[in-house]
Amino acid sequence: MEGKPVADCILKSQPDGGVFAIGRCDSPYQKEMMKYCKMGGGPFYSFYRPYHLCHVEAMAEIERSVKYGAS
Repeated sequence: MEGKPVADCILKSQPDGGVFAIGRCDSPYQKEMMKYCKMGGGPFYSFYRPYHLCHVEAMAEIERSVKYGAS
């Protein structure tokens, strides 16, 4: 799966609910800014949002899939 985005689902995670993503950054400038924002030294960074608006985000994902032919 190298180089390809991956999606996964975790049930019964703590804290309850939310969305997280793990991203990789190789840009020296962006890595410095992430370090400045106390996100660590990289190259992988985790992002967490404690809520999930499925009624909005599902429609945006369907639109993206149709528009770009992605799944």
